[in-house]
Amino acid sequence: GSIWFKYKIDLSKDFEIDALLNFGINTDLGADGIAFVLQPLNSNQGASGGGIGYQGINPSLAIEFDDFYNPGNDPVEDHISFMSNGSTAHSSTNNLFGPFLLQYDIEDGKWHKFYLKWESSSQKITIRFDDAPILNRPLDIVRTIFKYDPFVFWGFTSATGDKYNNHKVRFRKFSFTIKNSDSIFAYSDSVETTIKTIEKDIRIANVFTPNQDNKNDVFKAIIKGQDLFEIYIFNRWGAQVYHSNDASIGWNGQVENTGKIVPNGTYFYLLNYRFKGESEIKYLHGSVQLIREAK
Repeated sequence: GSIWFKYKIDLSKDFEIDALLNFGINTDLGADGIAFVLQPLNSNQGASGGGIGYQGINPSLAIEFDDFYNPGNDPVEDHISFMSNGSTAHSSTNNLFGPFLLQYDIEDGKWHKFYLKWESSSQKITIRFDDAPILNRPLDIVRTIFKYDPFVFWGFTSATGDKYNNHKVRFRKFSFTIKNSDSIFAYSDSVETTIKTIEKDIRIANVFTPNQDNKNDVFKAIIKGQDLFEIYIFNRWGAQVYHSNDASIGWNGQVENTGKIVPNGTYFYLLNYRFKGESEIKYLHGSVQLIREAK
């Protein structure tokens, strides 16, 4: 399986992600791991089998967290490697760094910390796993892997052959810039409780309370003068909970406004819009806190 952010991000700007990875509980019978991947192709990439879902994606950069020993290629220990262009062969030139051996079994059912920071000005990438430093050095991926194209999709992949484990990803924080946008798309667990003006004709609240008391029951972007409007809202695991092309209708805290009531928490939105008389489609990104209070 795989999960991808829907839009390409811009690697000429900084990029940061703080996430938790869970590799399941099957130790001897479990496989094969999780990979964080950057690639410019599309948001439908992925593969089955022992290549952890990224095998064959070319061009690409994959940071693999491999928890299964494949004889002839892998070290016995669980390990982390930096692989390019869809290759899983550690003996090839596509193995950029690693394998970095882990001295413990990551298939323990626990959430493991993954942190990545890309600094565009120095082309430096910093990786930490469970707070331990893995890599902190320049890596000119835009030139050497993506042939001077800074626009890529990012996501996580996982796959296995005849083994099994339940692999999960939980996002804690991320920040990046989307292609053709000057806005930084940022999300974190922090909660803001004010209403702020994003642009001159748009206002978006950071908190709403859909408890049917007719006070702040709906989350919506207040926008004027547009001829194109589309909003997506996702939960912290990246699942879509709302989508609309109608600026007059807000989100009421149910899946697509008619389904399951979603729990309290932080949700994040992606707004595409265009003002009348303009040709450029613009993007806004942010988070909203959903709180259901007693009436």
